[in-house]
Amino acid sequence: MKTLFLFTCLLLLFEVGESWVWGGSSWFGPTTTSICQNQKLTLHCGHGRVIKIRHANYGRTNYFTCPRGNLHTDDCESSDTKEIVKKRCNGRRKCTLTATNSIFGNPCHGTTKYLEVTFKCIHDDEKRSLKNVK
Repeated sequence: MKTLFLFTCLLLLFEVGESWVWGGSSWFGPTTTSICQNQKLTLHCGHGRVIKIRHANYGRTNYFTCPRGNLHTDDCESSDTKEIVKKRCNGRRKCTLTATNSIFGNPCHGTTKYLEVTFKCIHDDEKRSLKNVK
C-alpha cells in the first residue's frame, strides 16, 4: 500500500510538470538539473543548509535536453537568468522556479526552451558569503 501511495505521488508530480531536486552537499559538489519550458522546478536543501546558485540559463544550448517542440537553434542563452534565479533562491532552503518567457524573457523566438540550473547546498552559516557571489 505504501508503494502504491508513493507511486501515485510521483505520478501526480509528473502530471503537473513539477520537479523536486535535492541539492548535493559540499562533499558531492554542485547539482545540475533541467526542466522544459512551462514546467516547475523546486530546489531543496536539507536541514541546516541553504541554496547557492552556481549557474543558470533559460534558452537552449543543445538538442538533447527537452527534445520535443520547435528546435530551431541550440545557440540561445538569456543573459539575465542567473541573476533572476539567484535573487529567488540564494540563501533559501527551498525555492520553486517556473521556466517561462514571462519570467526569463524570450531569448530565441520560435524555439522551445528549457531552464538549466546548477546549485550547491552550503551550510546555513555560510549564507553571508552569498551577497558577494556573482
